[in-house]
Amino acid sequence: MVTRVVHNSPIEASLLPTFIRLAKNLVAATFGFMKLIPATFILEQAEKDERLKAGKIIETTSGPFGLALAIVAAQRNYSLTLLCPKGVDPAILEQMANLGAKVEVLLDQQECIDQIQARRSKDRELFWPSQYHNPQNSGSYAGVAEAILEAMGNVDCLIGAVGSGGSLCGTGKYLRLVGQDLRVVAVDAMGSVLFGKSSVPGRLPGMGNGVMPTTLEHRMVDEVHWVTSSEALCAARRLHKFHGMCMGTSSGAAFLASSWWASKNPDKTAVVFFPDHSSRLFTSLFCKETLQAADLWLDELPSEPKEISHPREESNRWSRLEWARRSLNSWELAREASE
Repeated sequence: MVTRVVHNSPIEASLLPTFIRLAKNLVAATFGFMKLIPATFILEQAEKDERLKAGKIIETTSGPFGLALAIVAAQRNYSLTLLCPKGVDPAILEQMANLGAKVEVLLDQQECIDQIQARRSKDRELFWPSQYHNPQNSGSYAGVAEAILEAMGNVDCLIGAVGSGGSLCGTGKYLRLVGQDLRVVAVDAMGSVLFGKSSVPGRLPGMGNGVMPTTLEHRMVDEVHWVTSSEALCAARRLHKFHGMCMGTSSGAAFLASSWWASKNPDKTAVVFFPDHSSRLFTSLFCKETLQAADLWLDELPSEPKEISHPREESNRWSRLEWARRSLNSWELAREASE
């Protein structure tokens, strides 16, 4: 007998994953829109604490979290202002504005943060979810960890793309708290500061960052993979071709790293996060002429990552580092000592 669950809203349906087996020892935890998890949780906690009495929200976003806030704010009739750094996908900007958010594009994330602080100093009723520094971001994923335990039992490895670090660190922390001997694998974009590289243009939607979030707990991470934009796009197309899953670039990057990890550890079970589908990116994923013009087309992916020994080691292709649950500062100190 098939039991079907009827959800009360698309938001409710997005709060827990659907599990899809990609290989004998690799399962994808897929979401309609993962960022709805922290957006809903943070706003509900603010309602309980009466920090949203005025119904005014302000946040900085590179896209996905802002879109999730806009969806929840529209349903709850809140006023939302979103400050976005340059480079956010115009289609996402339009979606946020169509949901009723006031969208402003500034130079970079630091300018966005400075503007938020300046505006809140004049209007203390503005609620700032602060996804990069709010521990409730990570805390919102306890339900995801419980769903993994219920569906999978023992899990050896958790793999996911990192932006704020909330989903990977929040889920991983809970799984370890209940006794899972868990390996955590972070997947980052090349143009990201998260694991010690210098920020350069080209960060991928839904992963990477130009500022360092406190929600990313470096000591939780066992290994890091860096993936280029062209590799993430190619991997997303491969995921679509061989598994019929039309997912975004962050999912493509995570698929690349997780497929390799699963093949190297055939006796271990891994779960990989696929945060959302590619409806916002469909054209850029599959239009060969557009991608070739932007020098983002790849016909084939590398069969394995380039092994590097330090986060600052330069590489222009998919790379891997054994992070070994170290702090970011310990890597910097080690580099200084060797120079």
